[in-house]
Amino acid sequence: MWETIIEKEKIEDPEELWILLKIYSVDVSSFSTDIIKNLPFPFIKNGDLKWLKLEDIKEIKLITDKDNWTYQIENEYILKPTANIEKWQLKRYNPNFLPEIIIKYIKIDFNVVDQSLQVSFNLETPPIIEFSPEHGYFFFEPFNEVSILTLEWNKYLPNRFLGVFNSNHPICEIAASTSYKPYEKLSKKEKFCSFILFLLNDHRFYNYYKNKENPSNFMKYIGHLYIHLNNIGEDLEDIIPFNVFFNDIGIIEINDDLLRSWQ
Repeated sequence: MWETIIEKEKIEDPEELWILLKIYSVDVSSFSTDIIKNLPFPFIKNGDLKWLKLEDIKEIKLITDKDNWTYQIENEYILKPTANIEKWQLKRYNPNFLPEIIIKYIKIDFNVVDQSLQVSFNLETPPIIEFSPEHGYFFFEPFNEVSILTLEWNKYLPNRFLGVFNSNHPICEIAASTSYKPYEKLSKKEKFCSFILFLLNDHRFYNYYKNKENPSNFMKYIGHLYIHLNNIGEDLEDIIPFNVFFNDIGIIEINDDLLRSWQ
């Protein structure tokens, strides 16, 4: 319905459009690529405001501060809601909604040597999105490093991965293929891959490493399932081991020994 409104009504004031989207709690991330590419986004520098479409932006980079993260474009303009939009978004659960919309249309280049990442637009081949009430909501986007399944998103509170996974990794290919497939129809290997994504998008996995906590019950369940898959002869060589990246720890390998230790 909202895509039709945007196409037919031709709301002239971009700020008014975003305020309406916030008032009605519209999930802009679910819009089609064509609609999102043509939405005007607010970029601000020292009080100067520019409304830009994503396809008109030539360069983009991820920036962070102690509390948040967003994107910066040419001439140091920052993706940021106007004061009027902010007034409405603070009444909603997610005050950081603008960069989370754009994250759907990026690709990630991870530098293994200095363990830094760069982002660029991926407007022509939008990510695979797996969404269903049973399976969750994840973005599968291309990483240049195939071995890394996901990475901790800089400064995103409360310390989680934001559901951004490497579409080039076999675990994501398997999990994405289960979209809208009834849970009871999933193979044990498909369930295992989906559970891995759920685990990596949960702050308890973060705490397990950062705070040296004991494995959670969900981690123990995954460990038992992993051992069971091995016992029945399931081929897991294409998905295990895999790597994840923590900002202040580095690259961690999730391997046979670690998974068995979770049981």
